[in-house]
Amino acid sequence: MTRTAVLLLFLLAPALRAAELPADFQLPDPPGAFVSAPPAATAFRQGQPLVATTYFYWYDNATKAHVINHDGTDALTDHPKTLDGFSYKNVDWHAGELEDMIAAGIDAALPVYWGEPTKVAQWSNEGLPPLVAARERLLKQGKRPPAIGMFYDTSTLRHNARQAHVDLTTPQGQTWFYGTIRDFFSLIPPEHRATIDGRPLVFLYTSAFAKAVDQRLFPAVRAMFRKDFGSDLFLVKMHGWPGEAESEYQWGAAISPQLLATAGVGPGYDHSAVPGRAPLVRSRDEGRFYRFGWQKVLDRAPDERPWLVHVETWNELHEGTEICETKEYGRQYIDLTRRLADVFHARGKLDPADRIAQVDSVSALPEKSQGLRPHISPDGDGLAKVIDLAGEKCWRTQPNRHSDSRYLYFDADYTFLEDGLEPVRVTVEYLDAGPDRFALEYDSADPAAEGIAQRFRHAGVQKISGKNNWQKATFDLPYARFAGRANGADFRLGCSGAELTIRRVTVERIEQNTTKTIDEATARIAADVERLASDAMQGRGIGTEGLDRAAEFLAERFNKLGLRTDLAGGGPFQVFLSSAPVPKTKQGVDWKTIDQAAGRQSAKIAEKSPRSEVGKPAEAQPKPMRQPVEVKNVVAVLEGEGPRADEVIVVGAHYDHLGMRLKGEQPVVFNGANDNASGTAAVLEVARILSQREKKLPRSVLFIAFSAEERGLVGSFYYVKHPLLPLKKTVAMVNLDMVGCIEGDAVMASGSATSKLLTKMVGRAAHEHGLNLIELPGNIGGSDHIPFYTHEVPVVHWMTTGGRLHYHRPSDDLETLDCGGIARIAAMAADLVVELAEAEERPEYKDSGWGGTIIRNAIRLMGSAASAMAEPRQ
Repeated sequence: MTRTAVLLLFLLAPALRAAELPADFQLPDPPGAFVSAPPAATAFRQGQPLVATTYFYWYDNATKAHVINHDGTDALTDHPKTLDGFSYKNVDWHAGELEDMIAAGIDAALPVYWGEPTKVAQWSNEGLPPLVAARERLLKQGKRPPAIGMFYDTSTLRHNARQAHVDLTTPQGQTWFYGTIRDFFSLIPPEHRATIDGRPLVFLYTSAFAKAVDQRLFPAVRAMFRKDFGSDLFLVKMHGWPGEAESEYQWGAAISPQLLATAGVGPGYDHSAVPGRAPLVRSRDEGRFYRFGWQKVLDRAPDERPWLVHVETWNELHEGTEICETKEYGRQYIDLTRRLADVFHARGKLDPADRIAQVDSVSALPEKSQGLRPHISPDGDGLAKVIDLAGEKCWRTQPNRHSDSRYLYFDADYTFLEDGLEPVRVTVEYLDAGPDRFALEYDSADPAAEGIAQRFRHAGVQKISGKNNWQKATFDLPYARFAGRANGADFRLGCSGAELTIRRVTVERIEQNTTKTIDEATARIAADVERLASDAMQGRGIGTEGLDRAAEFLAERFNKLGLRTDLAGGGPFQVFLSSAPVPKTKQGVDWKTIDQAAGRQSAKIAEKSPRSEVGKPAEAQPKPMRQPVEVKNVVAVLEGEGPRADEVIVVGAHYDHLGMRLKGEQPVVFNGANDNASGTAAVLEVARILSQREKKLPRSVLFIAFSAEERGLVGSFYYVKHPLLPLKKTVAMVNLDMVGCIEGDAVMASGSATSKLLTKMVGRAAHEHGLNLIELPGNIGGSDHIPFYTHEVPVVHWMTTGGRLHYHRPSDDLETLDCGGIARIAAMAADLVVELAEAEERPEYKDSGWGGTIIRNAIRLMGSAASAMAEPRQ
């Protein structure tokens, strides 16, 4: 929807600043006389096929309002057949538009209303009486013009003459919202209203313009409307509004068909006439795109398709989304709409001659696109340029201002796949040089994922060996939706550390039974890592809301798996304070705790301080004082059955990370995908595998997601001081930390020498899963297993060999991981836990040779000091 009105408002009031509505805000008198008028007979019934369209009536050629831009340029991308009488003040103009809507089979016109409940004179109110007069004229002529509903453009919640940013959680904000609807219908006599079962039809634009909104809004507005008008409203809310509405739609159908409870179709999009807009064109394709949108609706069985269709738009000429008569297209879209609307009204099927056939494959090269195009936005994170490499054109990713990751986005044409569910195969021709790997993520319809994880479903990783020649990588996408939800595209290639070079991408449709199946465990793990390592989690830093959101997510997942989550005082959270000193080890300060203090220079420190590839510890930086903050371990248990059910195996991983830092003036998020969303996701997968066993294990399994590991193993030291199950009954501790970057099928195991039996089990588990075990018998490591080791519990810490370049850096993101490798390690860890649980004898603790009793007790004393400082406030 164009924002010319908003632009003009800012030009007229450059010093505009948002204000609060006063507590005693009251509505002025309505502009019309039809507030208390009794309801008229209903125009439509719910479930009756109904076609509505947004009607832009703000044009006035006499004053050039919305016809010429403020700089004197043409404001219209497409143009009416004549500008004579082109005005919202002109009854004849409205009548002509309504007659054309009759010809197009439109049932309801939705004037786009920018009015506001103030005393300011405005075209939104002035233009409605001429529209009503035009409809009255047509009715007297025996014609059946569309009834009049309301399209509430909610940008007035932010941009209005009162300079208020309206808070819809307050009584005065709710009154403002109602007052806008009241003012519109006060100008529309009851017999002209589009009503569904007696309730006036109102479409709501986005909730984003409100200062705040909650579920109390709609009931409050309905009550006020019933009091004044004697009927309820029929609300069709745009996706994102809280609260119950009669239906839901999504704006944007002119770019991509929308099939929510209310369907949305549109002919295409081109806002090239709007000043300041980045180029965006959805080609009309000679009417084929519009036909395709209707095809998406009509391909559904009559009793399964939406009964309400929103055509976007009738006459938004600035953005080229109109279906009205124009100089550019004549009456093509009026005639086309009538043909398709007639099928819809008759609950019929689309004529084969009107169907748009889908192509079987699309491809893209820098010099030629065949149904697949790169989606490069100057303001986005997918920057790339075309280069000439040895006489061959190719794309090369570029750094962006949003993250250290580099992306190349692609968008498939609607004739291939648009908002569907099909398996497809993507083949990428890439230069085997640059980063160490790249990943593909795509807009999916995977029912097991939701939100960001569904819009960026992980499809696999291609490793780069550095041979500097052209190679092909193939990715199979079993749940391709391709609705453009991946930042406006259908899929992306991502990497870190260096530029990725691509010369060709092909996408082809494949049969379901020929799909190279992506392991479901890989998809689950990718979705979990994406969730935990998203920017919304704020790097899972101590004291952030993101860390609390991660804890809630983990508790919910444990609960859904059927685990007991009431061990910690009736709930899943073991609460403590994070304000502990860093425990010392033989190698010095544990390298995982370096640079954890918040501070303005910490972003620069973090980039310089990670342990180098040869293992040299970074120099510790001075740390400012910290305030104690409540954090929590997340705990759940899978209970065993039998005489050894009181014995327990702990499976753990830390879920905290470094949080956010400032790099210069820019905030940087340390998402910690490998460290340690990878281990946390692996623990969830182990819990899933074990919880789905038909037969209970002989021993219990305690799952712990530790917090404040990055502050010095505070959460795990606190647990061993306050165990929820007796440490004397704890058979072993299996720790998963940084398991996301497997190289050469190698996996490291440290600490397993704390038990001869455990050593054998670890070797056997790795061999059975085809993993090359790197044993570190004399190294206990530096993670959450250490506190258990100090209490003579046999331990093993699993870790992969890769990912060092991204350790404690902002580049530690999902695309650097091998989620299939995490799945293999999780399956191996689950088998190890089963063997531990089923063993007749429990592993006997022995000193690992790492330092013996003296070192172990020294660490234990330091850990006791740490856990003492972590005691919650009384």
